[in-house]
Amino acid sequence: MADTTMSDGDITMGDASELERLVLNAKAWPTEVFELFRRLLQNVVSNPDDAKFRKLKLSNARISALFAETGAQEGFQALGWVMSGDALELPTSIGSKDLGNFEFVLKQTNCGPPG
Repeated sequence: MADTTMSDGDITMGDASELERLVLNAKAWPTEVFELFRRLLQNVVSNPDDAKFRKLKLSNARISALFAETGAQEGFQALGWVMSGDALELPTSIGSKDLGNFEFVLKQTNCGPPG
């Protein structure tokens, strides 16, 4: 298993234990859900100002399946996402300079889920 230890300098929104828990949980998710999770994070990192990547509608079947997995919703909230009606949104106050935690999680989950 990859080392998921973070230094205090890496923390901007969630604390280290929340992000480490997210990484461990994500690695246990089914492959399709895991890949969706990584794609959602990568879309924000690659397009931080694009509003369409900053809102996850819970009515979407694939998003709903993702949030049915252990720790998914809490993990997104640790990354700064907030509930807004029937969606989880990343506030515009979190800009490209604030995405270090996203990049950390992407790096730590780069090996993919087991199996």
